Amino acid sequence: MPDVFISYTRPDQPLAKAIAAELAALGVEVWWDQELLGGEDYRKKTAGIILQAAVAIVIWSRRSVDSEWVVGEASAARERKILLPVNADGVQPPLDFRSLNTIDLTGWAPGDRLPDMMLKAVCEKTGRPFSRGAPAAAEQGFQRLSKMVARSWYADFARRQ
Repeated sequence: MPDVFISYTRPDQPLAKAIAAELAALGVEVWWDQELLGGEDYRKKTAGIILQAAVAIVIWSRRSVDSEWVVGEASAARERKILLPVNADGVQPPLDFRSLNTIDLTGWAPGDRLPDMMLKAVCEKTGRPFSRGAPAAAEQGFQRLSKMVARSWYADFARRQ
Protein backbone atom coordinates (compact mmCIF):
# COMPACT_ATOMS: atom_id res chain seq x y z
CA MET A 1 0.00 0.00 0.00
CA PRO A 2 1.49 3.38 -0.97
CA ASP A 3 1.92 6.13 1.58
CA VAL A 4 1.31 8.91 -0.94
CA PHE A 5 -0.62 9.30 -4.19
CA ILE A 6 0.25 12.30 -6.41
CA SER A 7 -2.35 13.90 -8.66
CA TYR A 8 -1.17 16.29 -11.37
CA THR A 9 -1.75 17.27 -14.99
CA ARG A 10 0.74 16.29 -17.71
CA PRO A 11 2.42 19.72 -18.08
CA ASP A 12 3.20 19.58 -14.33
CA GLN A 13 4.90 16.19 -14.61
CA PRO A 14 8.41 17.57 -13.83
CA LEU A 15 7.11 18.99 -10.56
CA ALA A 16 5.28 15.76 -9.67
CA LYS A 17 8.43 13.78 -10.43
CA ALA A 18 10.54 16.06 -8.22
CA ILE A 19 8.08 15.81 -5.31
CA ALA A 20 7.95 12.03 -5.70
CA ALA A 21 11.77 11.86 -5.70
CA GLU A 22 12.09 14.03 -2.58
CA LEU A 23 9.53 11.94 -0.71
CA ALA A 24 11.07 8.65 -1.87
CA ALA A 25 14.48 9.84 -0.62
CA LEU A 26 12.88 10.18 2.82
CA GLY A 27 11.59 6.61 2.69
CA VAL A 28 8.01 7.48 1.70
CA GLU A 29 6.36 5.05 -0.70
CA VAL A 30 4.90 7.18 -3.50
CA TRP A 31 2.54 6.11 -6.26
CA TRP A 32 1.81 8.19 -9.33
CA ASP A 33 0.71 7.25 -12.80
CA GLN A 34 4.29 6.67 -13.97
CA GLU A 35 3.89 3.24 -12.39
CA LEU A 36 0.98 2.23 -14.63
CA LEU A 37 1.68 -0.81 -16.78
CA GLY A 38 0.93 -0.89 -20.48
CA GLY A 39 -2.69 -1.87 -21.06
CA GLU A 40 -3.66 -1.31 -17.42
CA ASP A 41 -7.03 0.37 -16.76
CA TYR A 42 -5.83 3.67 -15.33
CA ARG A 43 -9.26 4.70 -14.02
CA LYS A 44 -9.65 1.54 -11.97
CA LYS A 45 -6.01 1.56 -10.82
CA THR A 46 -6.08 5.24 -9.78
CA ALA A 47 -9.37 4.82 -7.91
CA GLY A 48 -7.93 1.81 -6.07
CA ILE A 49 -4.76 3.65 -5.11
CA ILE A 50 -6.73 6.63 -3.77
CA LEU A 51 -8.68 4.18 -1.60
CA GLN A 52 -5.42 2.72 -0.22
CA ALA A 53 -3.11 5.73 0.15
CA ALA A 54 -2.64 7.55 3.43
CA VAL A 55 -2.11 10.91 1.66
CA ALA A 56 -3.14 12.29 -1.72
CA ILE A 57 -1.05 15.26 -2.82
CA VAL A 58 -2.89 17.30 -5.43
CA ILE A 59 -0.80 19.78 -7.39
CA TRP A 60 -2.90 22.85 -8.21
CA SER A 61 -1.56 24.90 -11.12
CA ARG A 62 -3.04 27.11 -13.81
CA ARG A 63 -3.25 23.94 -15.92
CA SER A 64 -4.57 21.45 -13.35
CA VAL A 65 -7.51 23.56 -12.13
CA ASP A 66 -9.12 22.90 -15.54
CA SER A 67 -8.40 19.16 -15.50
CA GLU A 68 -11.46 17.03 -14.79
CA TRP A 69 -9.15 14.18 -13.74
CA VAL A 70 -7.26 16.23 -11.16
CA VAL A 71 -10.46 17.77 -9.75
CA GLY A 72 -12.04 14.29 -9.61
CA GLU A 73 -9.03 12.79 -7.85
CA ALA A 74 -8.98 15.73 -5.42
CA SER A 75 -12.68 15.20 -4.67
CA ALA A 76 -12.15 11.49 -3.98
CA ALA A 77 -9.20 12.30 -1.69
CA ARG A 78 -11.19 14.98 0.15
CA GLU A 79 -14.02 12.48 0.75
CA ARG A 80 -11.50 10.16 2.43
CA LYS A 81 -9.93 13.12 4.32
CA ILE A 82 -6.49 12.36 2.88
CA LEU A 83 -6.17 15.42 0.62
CA LEU A 84 -2.98 17.48 0.86
CA PRO A 85 -3.27 20.33 -1.67
CA VAL A 86 -0.16 22.13 -2.91
CA ASN A 87 0.01 25.21 -5.12
CA ALA A 88 2.61 25.26 -7.90
CA ASP A 89 2.15 28.70 -9.41
CA GLY A 90 -0.14 30.89 -7.28
CA VAL A 91 -3.37 29.96 -9.08
CA GLN A 92 -6.56 29.93 -7.05
CA PRO A 93 -7.79 26.33 -6.52
CA PRO A 94 -11.26 25.37 -7.81
CA LEU A 95 -14.10 26.83 -5.73
CA ASP A 96 -14.82 23.63 -3.78
CA PHE A 97 -11.21 23.50 -2.51
CA ARG A 98 -10.52 27.13 -1.57
CA SER A 99 -11.34 26.68 2.11
CA LEU A 100 -8.56 24.11 2.55
CA ASN A 101 -5.10 25.19 3.69
CA THR A 102 -2.85 24.75 0.68
CA ILE A 103 0.94 24.33 0.83
CA ASP A 104 2.68 27.05 -1.21
CA LEU A 105 5.29 25.62 -3.58
CA THR A 106 5.59 28.72 -5.79
CA GLY A 107 9.15 29.37 -4.59
CA TRP A 108 10.13 25.71 -4.47
CA ALA A 109 12.46 24.25 -7.05
CA PRO A 110 13.14 20.55 -7.74
CA GLY A 111 15.92 19.40 -5.47
CA ASP A 112 14.98 21.82 -2.68
CA ARG A 113 13.83 20.43 0.60
CA LEU A 114 10.10 20.07 0.73
CA PRO A 115 8.44 22.59 3.06
CA ASP A 116 8.31 21.49 6.69
CA MET A 117 4.54 22.04 6.73
CA MET A 118 4.17 19.55 3.89
CA LEU A 119 6.37 16.93 5.54
CA LYS A 120 4.56 17.39 8.84
CA ALA A 121 1.22 16.72 7.12
CA VAL A 122 2.62 13.60 5.41
CA CYS A 123 4.05 12.38 8.73
CA GLU A 124 0.76 12.90 10.56
CA LYS A 125 -1.35 11.24 7.87
CA THR A 126 0.97 8.24 7.48
CA GLY A 127 1.61 7.92 11.21
CA ARG A 128 5.38 7.70 10.89
CA PRO A 129 8.25 10.19 11.07
CA PHE A 130 10.74 10.93 8.30
CA SER A 131 14.21 12.40 8.69
CA ARG A 132 16.60 14.12 6.36
CA GLY A 133 20.22 15.21 6.52
CA ALA A 134 21.39 18.77 5.98
CA PRO A 135 23.71 19.66 3.06
CA ALA A 136 26.71 21.90 3.70
CA ALA A 137 25.88 25.63 3.59
CA ALA A 138 28.06 26.45 0.54
CA GLU A 139 26.73 23.48 -1.41
CA GLN A 140 23.17 24.39 -0.48
CA GLY A 141 23.62 27.99 -1.71
CA PHE A 142 25.02 26.92 -5.08
CA GLN A 143 22.33 24.28 -5.53
CA ARG A 144 19.61 26.80 -4.67
CA LEU A 145 20.91 29.33 -7.22
CA SER A 146 21.10 26.75 -10.01
CA LYS A 147 17.59 25.49 -9.20
CA MET A 148 16.17 29.00 -9.26
CA VAL A 149 17.68 29.60 -12.69
CA ALA A 150 16.33 26.28 -13.98
CA ARG A 151 12.86 26.98 -12.55
CA SER A 152 12.82 30.44 -14.13
CA TRP A 153 13.76 28.97 -17.50
CA TYR A 154 11.10 26.27 -17.20
CA ALA A 155 8.40 28.82 -16.23
CA ASP A 156 9.28 30.97 -19.26
CA PHE A 157 9.26 27.91 -21.52
CA ALA A 158 5.89 26.72 -20.13
CA ARG A 159 4.31 30.15 -20.73
CA ARG A 160 5.23 29.97 -24.40
CA GLN A 161 3.50 26.60 -24.82
